[in-house]
Amino acid sequence: MMDSGQLLRQAREAQELSLADVESQIRIRQRYLAALEAGEWDDLPNETVGRGFLRKYAAFLGLDIETLLAAGRAPASSAASPAAAVPDETTTAYRPIDLDLYGTATPRPQWARRLFALLLALIPVLLLVFLLVRFGLPLLLGDQAGPGQAPPAATLPPAGAAPQTPVIVLDGA
Repeated sequence: MMDSGQLLRQAREAQELSLADVESQIRIRQRYLAALEAGEWDDLPNETVGRGFLRKYAAFLGLDIETLLAAGRAPASSAASPAAAVPDETTTAYRPIDLDLYGTATPRPQWARRLFALLLALIPVLLLVFLLVRFGLPLLLGDQAGPGQAPPAATLPPAGAAPQTPVIVLDGA
């Protein structure tokens, strides 16, 4: 029966991938991938990280994690050795993924922000100027005729003609 490291190596080689290719894809250092393939669990940072690396590596290669754990030596349980229950004070050398946890994108240049704010402020001003020129300016100048129309000509009644006003006659004393 093959152990989990041999299964990992065979699956990787069947896909014609190098350890460097796998490292660039799943962000686990080559030395930890090599330790998983060699079955050297003591070279991994700790048991929990080792299991996480194994799960991620197996998922990347398309293998079943349960098959790998059953096939070979899984990480020793903490109950098996009392020394494993106490975490090491050593530093780990795995490279974390560069993620921005707070959602701040790469900052835009300062001039781009100012240009955007200026354009955003100019839109209402230009709209107001357009509406004023199109509709409000003729009203302010007292010009009721539309553009291109002549004002209506004033007609005067002939001289000596009676005004055309209605006359109200009241009956009574």
